[in-house]
Amino acid sequence: MKLKDFPYPKLNLPIRLKLLEKDSEMSKFQPITDYIHLVSDFIYTDIDITGKDSSLMHAWVLRVISSNLIRSLYIRNSFVDGVNSRNIYSMQLASKALFETVGLLASILDLIEKNDPPEVFMSKLEPYALGNRAKGDYMVGNVEAINVATLIEKADKYFTKFSKEIGVDFEKNFFINFYDNSSSASHPCYDSYEYIGTMNEGTWSAFSIEVFKEQLLTRRYIYIGAQVSQACISNICKKIFAKYCDEFKRVSAVKFFD
Repeated sequence: MKLKDFPYPKLNLPIRLKLLEKDSEMSKFQPITDYIHLVSDFIYTDIDITGKDSSLMHAWVLRVISSNLIRSLYIRNSFVDGVNSRNIYSMQLASKALFETVGLLASILDLIEKNDPPEVFMSKLEPYALGNRAKGDYMVGNVEAINVATLIEKADKYFTKFSKEIGVDFEKNFFINFYDNSSSASHPCYDSYEYIGTMNEGTWSAFSIEVFKEQLLTRRYIYIGAQVSQACISNICKKIFAKYCDEFKRVSAVKFFD
């Protein structure tokens, strides 16, 4: 598939936001606008997962990475659609999903760096590769997926290291705190209500559509989640492919984007 053929909406930022960020030349939005270019080289398809021993292990790692990166491209599009339609809820929900993707990839990198024998590695990889969240008759197989809280903890630990590498100072437990705050958008709670209305002297009033959309300017921190996540995803993939460069070349697979 050609990059140009993959659905990839452009980020249509509010003009006033562009003016507010003029001094940074919009550089803080590059991970969102350039995401497909940051991850396209790490995505493969037609991966043969019938090998043995270490070749099987590397094929499954490539499969987990590729499937999650393609998934993350669609999630990124959901975030951009939220921005373009000025829907703060859509933005928050997509940011949460991207955080979880960071956690999964950080977990895979952590497994790789342990250098376990192939059979031990595969048993640890199984929940990430075959884990299922469904229950009852909807359950496929008998392997449960890794708990989301565990993924976010992994993401937070990785981001702490990553932020030091790039020389950026973030608050402690940034990923965990940001993820918890983003969860407000998916739950009927007080924080969620604050996106659509406000209390004033004993009266609650819903925001007008214009005020609701205005939050893309007043809550600019929401962009940070998507920006940081996509930068982390790219960085983790670079480290995994640097570690397994030769091994991945021996896996029967073709690049998803040509």
